[in-house]
Amino acid sequence: MPVSLATYMHDPHGQMLMAIEERMPLLSQMYDDVYVVPTDASDAAVLEQLGEIGCVVELQRGGVGPEFIGNARRMAVSMAAEGSRGHIHFSDMDRVLQWAGSHPEELRSVIRLIPRHDFLIIGRTQNAVETHPRSQVETERLANRVCSLIIGREVDVTAASRGLSPESAALILRYSRAKGVRTDSEWPVIVHCKSEMPIGYIEVEGLEYEDWLRHTDEVEKAGGLDIWKRAIDENPAAWLHRINCAHMIAETAISTYRELSQIIRSA
Repeated sequence: MPVSLATYMHDPHGQMLMAIEERMPLLSQMYDDVYVVPTDASDAAVLEQLGEIGCVVELQRGGVGPEFIGNARRMAVSMAAEGSRGHIHFSDMDRVLQWAGSHPEELRSVIRLIPRHDFLIIGRTQNAVETHPRSQVETERLANRVCSLIIGREVDVTAASRGLSPESAALILRYSRAKGVRTDSEWPVIVHCKSEMPIGYIEVEGLEYEDWLRHTDEVEKAGGLDIWKRAIDENPAAWLHRINCAHMIAETAISTYRELSQIIRSA
């Protein structure tokens, strides 16, 4: 069955250009269609390359920043839902580029698996989790725990990779309103509360640490990826940022559940 990729990106300095040139042709072979929502601030060479590869590209206009991530994600899913012929794999661009470069055969197998599910949460193995900075590992663990308690099974939602049927995509587009990374937990809770669709779950190696693809110059200046990650974990502001992200994801899981299940519970 057909599976399309829906993704978004913000790359004003062209940091991901090399990865796109090397890995996007492979992704275009794996998927029936590729729908990309770049910010209008993204590098012109990146946008040109996406068009040459054959991606369907629509710019996100009107704002740049973490709070606009939710809109970009919904826009990507909407494009794929309107233009595709089947299921959708939603993933952040740097995530799927990392996956294609490190575990392409695993990605192929997951693409084949997606049509067997209405809604598939694609999480990380412990090995994949451990490739991330500690500030991300330790805080995301708490957000995932909150969402797992609501859904009723252990899940890793903070990798933000999903398989969607046309029905679950329509459901998410109908109810999703969350800003930023809050959609990490909002989408599975919407499916849990507003449908009888079973929520599938798998863990993969390919969802390894991906942020470095958007900071290749910084990684090189630091002397390598491990050194760069250590510097992140030695920065108190990086921990605060990740704490805030985890709080938003956990808070949205609870608020979405309360709203959509019409159950008001006090902590």
